[in-house]
Amino acid sequence: RSFAIIGVQLTATCAMIAGAFFASRALARTENQVFPLFLISGLVPIALVASYSGMEAPFLIFLIGLVLFLLSRQRFGWLLPLCLFLFPLVRPDAVAISCLMLLAMFVVSRKYSLIGLLATLLGVGALAAFNLLTSGSVTVKTARAKEISYHPSFAPSALFHRAMDVLFGRSFATPFDSKYLYAIAPLFGVVALLGV
Repeated sequence: RSFAIIGVQLTATCAMIAGAFFASRALARTENQVFPLFLISGLVPIALVASYSGMEAPFLIFLIGLVLFLLSRQRFGWLLPLCLFLFPLVRPDAVAISCLMLLAMFVVSRKYSLIGLLATLLGVGALAAFNLLTSGSVTVKTARAKEISYHPSFAPSALFHRAMDVLFGRSFATPFDSKYLYAIAPLFGVVALLGV
């Protein structure tokens, strides 16, 4: 019914807030830094858009924040493998995030990184099984539909052009998408690259 839309938005907003909180707790060096970091990360316009857009981004942010928090506290119980299992189910290409988290786990504990790897593989397997049951294919049908619709070129020059557009054209690093920021978007891209 119509209240489902509000329910999804409220759930997504809660996930976004929790993800920002966990990430702030993980990344802050002192207790005094937690609240300002949480406030900035939770209130930037892109976070607000993610929280009410009805997409999977808030749930992905929640999982990333929770995994960062668990890794920073070296808590390798059942919750960390569960998060790694859920990454591909929330968004198939989030397996890349799982791999980054597994590298961080490998540095801290090889034993738990193997458990995390198993959880990630189980998540990928579960996604493939669900896709097979619902659509008859192990791959995500919407991804193939987008590829057919947009006909992206995979030539090196086309990939380079898209990368430059993401970094410096309408940079992903701008705090919000606005025609007033397009002129200085390359500056945000440079700052983001220097920050990495």
